[in-house]
Amino acid sequence: MLLLLRTTLCCILLAIICSCKKQEGLIDNYTDPPDQITTLKTIVSAAGREFIEVQWNKVEHSHFEEVSYAVYLEGEKIVDKLSSTKYSLINLEPGKKYNIKVIASTDNGKQVEQSVEGSTLPALNESEKVYLQQYSFHDFSLLLGPTGLIKLEDGGHLVVRELAHPTDFTHVHYKMIVFRVNKYGQMLWYRLLSFQAFNLPVDSAVFQLTTIKGDQEGILFAGNNALKFAVSNGEVLLKKSYDDLLPEQIILSINKVSSQEIIAATNDANLISVSPEDLRLIWHKNSQGQSGTLESIQVDSKKNIYSIFADRNEQHTSIKVNKYDSKGKFLNTFQFDGRLEGEYNWGFLMTALLVDPQDDLYLFGYNASYSYTRYFKFKADGALIKKNEQSENLLIKGAHFNAKGEIVANGQVDGSGRNTWGGIYVFDKDMNIKTKQIWTSLPPHGLSGITSNADGTYNLFASFLPVNSQYDGFMFIKTALDGKI
Repeated sequence: MLLLLRTTLCCILLAIICSCKKQEGLIDNYTDPPDQITTLKTIVSAAGREFIEVQWNKVEHSHFEEVSYAVYLEGEKIVDKLSSTKYSLINLEPGKKYNIKVIASTDNGKQVEQSVEGSTLPALNESEKVYLQQYSFHDFSLLLGPTGLIKLEDGGHLVVRELAHPTDFTHVHYKMIVFRVNKYGQMLWYRLLSFQAFNLPVDSAVFQLTTIKGDQEGILFAGNNALKFAVSNGEVLLKKSYDDLLPEQIILSINKVSSQEIIAATNDANLISVSPEDLRLIWHKNSQGQSGTLESIQVDSKKNIYSIFADRNEQHTSIKVNKYDSKGKFLNTFQFDGRLEGEYNWGFLMTALLVDPQDDLYLFGYNASYSYTRYFKFKADGALIKKNEQSENLLIKGAHFNAKGEIVANGQVDGSGRNTWGGIYVFDKDMNIKTKQIWTSLPPHGLSGITSNADGTYNLFASFLPVNSQYDGFMFIKTALDGKI
């Protein structure tokens, strides 16, 4: 018995000794990770005549120490101990280039820094009436893709486009750019936004703009997100994602029904109602059994909602408009015959829908196979009033009412090769074409957007190929009366 007890105690002692040796081995082999912080990448994210905003990525420390940031302007420290990843430098001189440095550091002395150059926008000469403006933001950058455009009460505009730019902190070469111009097209400020933040593929970009509170605030819809910003300087006020309700969907059209409601439609035939104040969802209606896209939302005096419906099941061979009640409940689909003698009729792309105070509706688009115009006028119950009976060459992309109540339809007329020009047809309310204006006196261009002025002039936003010293890239042109250049 005594021998057994001694043997057991020896085994236990041996196990303890072995265990201690293993633990010692573990401790001896442990090495602290290097004391370091991650890379800093800084960009100019917004600018105006008297301010520049810089933005940078969040810097991390390998030992989880707190990282703070300092900002220097022309070598002078402006602020330190920042925890946020952006800062606006104010009270700057217009039209001047500045050196801006950001330093990320920890309390134990680890730091990383980067300097960037940023320029304020040029001073304005309001007495100088300018009718031609070219927009250029950085060397080797281009303004591309679709255009979001809205005219402000002061005669200026908000514009959204894609900016292809070689430097940003995600190594993605495209950003959204929002900017404001005055009535002469002179830029007041701009702001860069990330496509990743909007969960939006670059090749699916569509931008929708509206304003609230007497043009004090703007709202941008992109992808399935909404962003509210200050019209005075572009400062972001609020951002809202609807990805939980509209996964992988894109908002194609909006209509500000009132100061309390914006209605939006998607590429999967969904409708949502949004509060402009806080961007919260009021109601949501899914596709209700339909497969297709909803575009160009309009609302009549009885709050009924109308939208162009492009039916995927029919490959757009039919021309359809959906009607809903004020809460998005589907009521009816109106169908129109777009065929004309002497044309191939393989499909139609309808692009613009308007409603007048009498609740008559106007529908515009073109033959998808050939650049021939299509337009219709119909009543709120879908009864056809008029359609075009002969081919017209304007490939209509948009339409709006001017100050006289006439309808201005804008689009493209294609020539041979790469030649293409913007143009407008002006209709009376009986859908008679009053005037036509095709801007063939300008170099070939793509018309990105157009608005009307009360004096009969127009504001054009167009993209030109870099083959002409005067007309190059994305430009603003204010026309003379009746659209003459």
